[in-house]
This record gives sequence, structure tokens and C-alpha cells, in this order.
Amino acid sequence: MIVDNLDPVLLDVFSSAGVAVAGALTCIAYFLRQRRWRREGESARAQWNGAVFDARRVAPRILGLRQDYAAGSTSHPPITSKRKALLASTRRKMGRRAYFQRAAFEHADSSDLETHLQ
Repeated sequence: MIVDNLDPVLLDVFSSAGVAVAGALTCIAYFLRQRRWRREGESARAQWNGAVFDARRVAPRILGLRQDYAAGSTSHPPITSKRKALLASTRRKMGRRAYFQRAAFEHADSSDLETHLQ
């Protein structure tokens, strides 16, 4: 190997140089990232118009949810028959996978396993 033929001092110099290059690249990446974060923060501050959040529009809905939190769950669309069929199909396909079949073999008799393998 090439490493075996190198002088130990030279090998130390190369490894130190490698560490120095890695450190320099890390510092450069850090400073570039900080500059980008600062730029993004400045643009967000420039877009903010100083208006506060007006909760009057959502206050009745929040009060209703506080009184009856289950009423909020009715806003989801009902499960259609197509969606039920898709879930059932996926459940069957996943159940047929080998990972889920191994558990059935562990509880089966050895005669059931032999007939299944034939």
C-alpha cells in the first residue's frame, strides 16, 4: 500500500492538512448558512406590515370547540365506499406479505406447515 511506504512525519502532515481543510470547509459552510438565514430574516421583517392578528373572526369557532370539542371532528369528509374498499384492499395485500405470514407459521402445527410448503 502507499500508506506503508510513507514517512510517519509526512503521514502526520497529510492527516493534519486533511483535518485543516475539513475544518475550513465547515467554517465556510457555517458562515454562508448564517448569511442566508440573516437575509431570509430581513426579507420576512420587510414583508411584515405591523398588523396584529385579529381573532374576532375565529373567536366564535374557538368558543364552540371549547364547549363541544367533538363537534370539530365532523368537519372531516365522510369515508366513501371507494375509500373503504381501498383500505380493505391494502389491508389484505399487506396481510399477504411474508413478514406477516411468519407469525401464522409459528402458531401452526408442523403438519400444516408441510402441507403449505408442498
